[in-house]
Amino acid sequence: MLQAHAQMGEPQYLWRFDHPNRADIPPDSDPVTNYHNTRRGSVVLMAEEGMVVHGLVGYFESVLYGDVTMSISPCSRTPGMFSWFPISFPLRHPVIVPAARTSR
Repeated sequence: MLQAHAQMGEPQYLWRFDHPNRADIPPDSDPVTNYHNTRRGSVVLMAEEGMVVHGLVGYFESVLYGDVTMSISPCSRTPGMFSWFPISFPLRHPVIVPAARTSR
């Protein structure tokens, strides 16, 4: 459902969430802080052409049970899936991205 956008490249995996994830809960943690659900990650994005980036898009893939999955990623989209949409993360200040350099 994204419109008026340019895709920089293929979606990249950032992090995984398992539920329940009891292994990540420190024994002395406060469940109200939701500490065990904190996630951080980074990826390197390369643009074939120079562009101005105004935001990023987030997709998800979910393994519900065994081989039963649900995905909104363009690489593995579940057919007929129209009740979930990508999340847009707008940037406060657009970023000018130069074209990736290639050696020949």
